[in-house]
Amino acid sequence: MSNILQSVVTYNEAALPYLQNLNPWIYYGNKRFNNFQQQIPANRGATVSFNLPTRFIGTNGTLVATFQGANERVQTLTVDQAANIAYQFSAQEFIFYVENDTAKFVKSATEELGALIGSQLSQNAINHTYRSFGDGITLLNTYQQYDQMLTNFRNYGAAKSNTMAFVSDVDLPPVIGDGLKQFALDRNNELANSWMIGRFSGCDFCTTNLIATHTAGTAGNEQTELTITAIDPTGTILTVTGAGTDANAFKAGDIITIDFPGASVSTGTFFLTFNGHINSAQKVQARITANAASSAGTATITVFPALIDIATNPTNANANTNISVVGSKAIVLPNHRAGLLYAGDPYFVAMPMLPEEVPYPTQASLDEDSGASMRTYYGSIFGQNQHGYVNDAIWGSTLVDEYAMRIVYPESSVLTIAYPKAKTTVYVPQEMENVKITKK
Repeated sequence: MSNILQSVVTYNEAALPYLQNLNPWIYYGNKRFNNFQQQIPANRGATVSFNLPTRFIGTNGTLVATFQGANERVQTLTVDQAANIAYQFSAQEFIFYVENDTAKFVKSATEELGALIGSQLSQNAINHTYRSFGDGITLLNTYQQYDQMLTNFRNYGAAKSNTMAFVSDVDLPPVIGDGLKQFALDRNNELANSWMIGRFSGCDFCTTNLIATHTAGTAGNEQTELTITAIDPTGTILTVTGAGTDANAFKAGDIITIDFPGASVSTGTFFLTFNGHINSAQKVQARITANAASSAGTATITVFPALIDIATNPTNANANTNISVVGSKAIVLPNHRAGLLYAGDPYFVAMPMLPEEVPYPTQASLDEDSGASMRTYYGSIFGQNQHGYVNDAIWGSTLVDEYAMRIVYPESSVLTIAYPKAKTTVYVPQEMENVKITKK
């Protein structure tokens, strides 16, 4: 494909700013393992493991110690993503148009690459959450809803530090209009960081237009009431009825809520607090981890986390009742857009610096606007009058599920602007102002 470069005679810089996306996904990622291949001695491969807090169960009413096992929990972070933008010039184009003005081309490519990476990172809001706030139908447009979101998040158990919320940019204006005065816009020196909108109730709020979209199964989109009839001993495989015969009944990433508000039968099923194993006020939820079909009204779905009642396994219990025995009712979220709420820096992003592309001139640097580590290198194809630039990056990310909550926005945000009705003015000649009109 040929380039379109402007003649120096007619071309002048307009000094236009870049059309940047609201991209906190790279900037706020925990970079502790950014270069783990160098930071961790003897680490081999593209994966690093890190430990999660160990869980125990307390015993009431006895001074006799009951010993329990200490099972270390781990999670992995794998650098398994890559992207690049490559573009070329002829020798003439490079000499006369590009050589002294390469920065603008590289910057534009960097902006595009950063948006691509941020969009992929936003998938963590779907792939690594099992709790949610919002039903996917009701707009989140009031101060009280976001306040309730934070309360629900903390009621289950949450880290006390570094609470962050990534909220949908197009859904935020009605919240501001509803009176959320706590969102005092930060006056940033860097316009690129305009996604930072303020702090409320110990949570830093960021707005983003890079929102992941989840396509739910038919059971979710039709809001079918399901009945849980069985659960396997591991707590990860549920048998449910009510979804008819449908090859697309459930999709990976769906969130199922058990004993949901409005169910035909209430069974009093609630989450236990993550630590303390005490009844919380939160309904039990889980993420469906694989697509599942329904046949003759019955489907088998795999879920995360394992749903375990207090009598079966006290240490790892997260539900106050045996779900399979009581036959709890359940519902799945419909199609939606996914924001993210988390605390305790559980969202990890690794973007190792790429090596020099010998023998080509190479520069690897950190983009100040997005926080991304990217490489730029330049070369030519011998004898073919082709000079090319490549901007590229590799990365990996993960999110510790129990530290996070999905913010569920309806599939589309409807912005309604109420315009005042136009007034109709009738002009009456002055000489007729006092004339009475009699209708015959």
